[in-house]
Amino acid sequence: MTLMHFKSIVDNEFLNGADGLFKLCDKVFENVEAKLREEENEAVDAAEGADKRVIKTLLNHFRK
Repeated sequence: MTLMHFKSIVDNEFLNGADGLFKLCDKVFENVEAKLREEENEAVDAAEGADKRVIKTLLNHFRK
């Protein structure tokens, strides 16, 4: 085995490892992004619910 052939094998293994790591990081990022979107939707729903309660309270106050 020549030194160049060995270097080629090492480089190829490094690139395969880097590609695998990149794919793993991409999946983690997608999962984190989905979780953040879910939490944002929950926060928006909670805020909208609070707004509706405030409006109902004000309407009830002025109807009396």
